[in-house]
Amino acid sequence: MFSKLGEILGVADHDALRKEFVPFDSPEGTLFLFQYPLALRERIAALTEAEIAEVVPQWALITEFGGMATHEKLTTFLSSLVVFFNTHEGKTGLLMSVR
Repeated sequence: MFSKLGEILGVADHDALRKEFVPFDSPEGTLFLFQYPLALRERIAALTEAEIAEVVPQWALITEFGGMATHEKLTTFLSSLVVFFNTHEGKTGLLMSVR
């Protein structure tokens, strides 16, 4: 879902971004961590409220959300992620994944 977000934001195409999500740690079991691609972190950190309002309706439609993502929840999440990336610059970028 973050590769799709990056594509919507014009960072890079989905496949290129997906290849940059490399495991931060050796995957063991079903739960592991990925590092966000730097270009995606920087673009998310620079998002304005107006850009978030523009991107959320497109992002909510991606297949990965299965129609379950509301605009309100995605807006809150993305706004929080902007704050997080700006507050913890250089020390962030981990994404948990479940196989």
